Amino acid sequence: MKILSLAPTIWTERWMNRQQLLSRLGRKHTVLYSNASWYTWDRQDPYWQQASWRGSFERKDNVWVESAPRGLMRNPRLGLLDQAVMRLHAARWRRWLAAQGDGPVVMQLFHPQYLDYIDLVKPDAVIYQPYDWFQFMPGWTDHLEAAELALLERADAIVTPSESFSAGLAKKAGRDIGVIPNGVDMEMFEAALASPPAAPADLAAIPHPRMGYVGNLEPFVDLLLIAELAQRHTDWHFVIVGGRSPRPGDLLAQGLAACEARPNVHFLGVKPRSEVPAYLLNMDVNLICLRIGEGGWADVAYPQKLQEYMACGCPIVSADLHAVRTQFSHLIRTAQGADSWEAAIADALLTGGPGTAAARTAVARENSWAHRAAQLESLCQEVLARRQLGDNRAAV
Repeated sequence: MKILSLAPTIWTERWMNRQQLLSRLGRKHTVLYSNASWYTWDRQDPYWQQASWRGSFERKDNVWVESAPRGLMRNPRLGLLDQAVMRLHAARWRRWLAAQGDGPVVMQLFHPQYLDYIDLVKPDAVIYQPYDWFQFMPGWTDHLEAAELALLERADAIVTPSESFSAGLAKKAGRDIGVIPNGVDMEMFEAALASPPAAPADLAAIPHPRMGYVGNLEPFVDLLLIAELAQRHTDWHFVIVGGRSPRPGDLLAQGLAACEARPNVHFLGVKPRSEVPAYLLNMDVNLICLRIGEGGWADVAYPQKLQEYMACGCPIVSADLHAVRTQFSHLIRTAQGADSWEAAIADALLTGGPGTAAARTAVARENSWAHRAAQLESLCQEVLARRQLGDNRAAV
């Protein structure tokens, strides 16, 4: 099986579900990952400036990662030229995939912006795997809405990371939507659990008790809540590990300012993926502090950090996410509002919260990325089999 995966995120940047899944599928199958063609406005992008005129296919993490040729630059305002660039790029993919030997081609789209490539590539099957509820994100247009509607109709199978996301998208699609939740790199966490690492130097300098949030600071992260809790409990230390969104939005910007004014809120910045277990294992409580109830991804989230937190076994307090409330309430305390969060954290510090460390780690083992990749592999094989039988809607 050959898989052509198109996504707007750079392979070598922050690892998301795309990299976790495909790096494992690439051990058995040929996987080609691409951001597709450049656009004329990418000429200020350092990745475009570093790209060669011929482009490249480079093997990374068991996956072939394409850098498109610099000259393949789209401009949607120039219709015929834009279509010609897309045809040239699709032909490039077809040639490369054909050179890898026999086998069916599955086209995996992580964003509806790639809809028009389907007719040009002519794959044996199409899977749509949105990683976000795009219609609630900045930059969503009528054109993208139309593309997603068409893709929801056309794809052989559709999967999202959470049951509530799939339920919401199913209303829009008028069909069943499958679920492949986010997982955890248990190989990495098992090594840390077998020989627990000391706290990294910047974390070791922060007194206990430590409440940790590990992840990018996107607009839906509730830093105003953290600032309020830090003001109420000056002896609690809140540790934020992760990068900051280039578009924080008003509420996150206010939360950043409020947190930076508190001496017991600590921003440690971005860390290498391999160091994440050392930070999580040396927190007293780990937090999933998202704002929900406003529409958008946070309301249907199954965050990647959920199973990473579980793997460490430390107590967890989370926003009242559907996935947490319905699947993990015996292991994770949920909270709504500052008073509820305060009580939940206090209980976690005193009693360890619901469940045990061993029980949380055991659940994480059942939700590894290896297991998720096997689910995706089975789905690909199912849609190919159904296409051969003339049924273009996989049961997921």
